Amino acid sequence: MVSLTIEQAKMALQCIESDIEISAHGECDYNDVETLVFYLQRAELAQRLRKAIQIQAKG
Repeated sequence: MVSLTIEQAKMALQCIESDIEISAHGECDYNDVETLVFYLQRAELAQRLRKAIQIQAKG
């Protein structure tokens, strides 16, 4: 298990979102399972970071 501060989580989320914006300009090969797994993992990490940030903001 990895522990992050909220500031680190926000920075990581910004990096992921920035990377997603850049990679959105290229074509994704939906027949390449490794690429699809990478995109899914990245999306899952972004979702977990957003949830942690929201929980902290409420708490």
